[in-house]
Amino acid sequence: MRPDGLASKFDFSVVPGRTFTHCWKQPHPRMAENEITEKPLTTGEWFLTLLILGLPLIGLIMHLVWAFGDGHRSRRNFCRASLLLIAVLVGLAFIGFVSFLILGGTLATLLSQGGHR
Repeated sequence: MRPDGLASKFDFSVVPGRTFTHCWKQPHPRMAENEITEKPLTTGEWFLTLLILGLPLIGLIMHLVWAFGDGHRSRRNFCRASLLLIAVLVGLAFIGFVSFLILGGTLATLLSQGGHR
């Protein structure tokens, strides 16, 4: 009970001999019979993954292989997210380049006229 007499969603009062850890635990959903659990990648495997992905041409090829292959789920999701980030950054760079060309061309035209019309 709260000091104002109203009941809260969770009773956080400490009662000797009674634990309230059951309030925090959620029921664990049962896994399907055909669902296979994967062990997480080790630190060494992540180190090698990042090392390979950092290589210029081989890294791009391995991004594609690991993103669309049947490998480890976390590596596959990481490579998909990396490719998405690369695509967004290339798109922003393209927009910036085109904007620079348009604004630069306009500025060059104005400067070549010498301010006279």
